Amino acid sequence: MLDVDLGVGGDDGLIDLDADIGGSDGLVDVDLDVGGDDDGPTPGDGDLDPEVDPADFEVVLSGTDGDDTFQITAQSTFVDGRDGLDIAVYAASASEFSYQLGNDAALFSNGTKVDYLADIERVEFLEGTLALDVGVGETSGFVYRVYQAAYDRTPDDAGVKFWIDAVDDGLDFNSVADGFLQSNEFEAVYGVNPSNETYVEMLYENVLGRAPDVDGSDFWVDALDDGSISRAQVLVGFAESSENVELVASVIGDGFFLS
Repeated sequence: MLDVDLGVGGDDGLIDLDADIGGSDGLVDVDLDVGGDDDGPTPGDGDLDPEVDPADFEVVLSGTDGDDTFQITAQSTFVDGRDGLDIAVYAASASEFSYQLGNDAALFSNGTKVDYLADIERVEFLEGTLALDVGVGETSGFVYRVYQAAYDRTPDDAGVKFWIDAVDDGLDFNSVADGFLQSNEFEAVYGVNPSNETYVEMLYENVLGRAPDVDGSDFWVDALDDGSISRAQVLVGFAESSENVELVASVIGDGFFLS
């Protein structure tokens, strides 16, 4: 068993995820020991710390400034995705793996080898895709949050996939939000052409789960009234607010699985 220290994330430098993705048959927990001897790769602080020596891995893959797809084999693999939308592909079941997530890197293990994936946004398995790009301003996280904000419910896989694909193809966040605003379901939740004040009040209730604070509510309503901001931009603002990101983090903070 390899001993690995991710060195990023929580107080002890390691976020140990008992990752149940893809249902009860999702990723199983594999004990990735902290610290240990020198018999394997030892990722350190940051996304590509000098302590992380690619030479310790059997396969080293480096991406480009664009979008890249990496095929992960049975050998221990170090991947630096770099910029763009980068995807790691396992020709294996998700049920064979567990993972530990850091700031910009993740460790994946099936109990016999460890892969170090830096700046990888999605990880594909036979059953589906694990979305790791869930931070503020990142595609999968934004789509999940704005979907939940618009419809006041848990997003469904098909809808999330549709909008993620649209953003991957170049659709901007405000256009995504506007798409939700034009839907029948949004009208059913928020009513037909609600006033700016009602719209903002319902966003506080549906997105943040609380009554509006006076200063915050006045800011949004005044901006809508004078035309300096659109309703789509307000929806994006609520969805990507630090308060909402923290609320949703318990569900998607460690990534989420789309089957």
